[in-house]
Amino acid sequence: MSFHRITVIGHAGSNPDHRVTATGKDYTFFPLYVNERREESERTTRYRVKTWGDLALMVKDHLQKGQLLLVDGTPSVEAWRDGNGKPRAQLVVTARTLRFLGSRPAGRNDAEAADALDEYTDVIRR
Repeated sequence: MSFHRITVIGHAGSNPDHRVTATGKDYTFFPLYVNERREESERTTRYRVKTWGDLALMVKDHLQKGQLLLVDGTPSVEAWRDGNGKPRAQLVVTARTLRFLGSRPAGRNDAEAADALDEYTDVIRR
């Protein structure tokens, strides 16, 4: 039996992009930036996070750029060639669980959004 899993904590780099497959399945994707500080330097790693189903709908409705998140899921690498024929790749996490950490970003102060985020602050499973 084989198994691999990744857990990352970082900030959402944009609001999520929500789409629906031809078969009607909801999914979202968004960049997640993870800053790693070492003695005298800092390195930022960008992940593309994908969510599916109910988790995708929650992310679509409540995630905002800048929010601090814990994402747990399956890692992969997507590779392609750009318009100039140069090879490109990106790290992808297909989220199984997601947890909002810290407070909501500024501008989200309505009671309905606060209640919804409180409900989803605990681990969300797809």
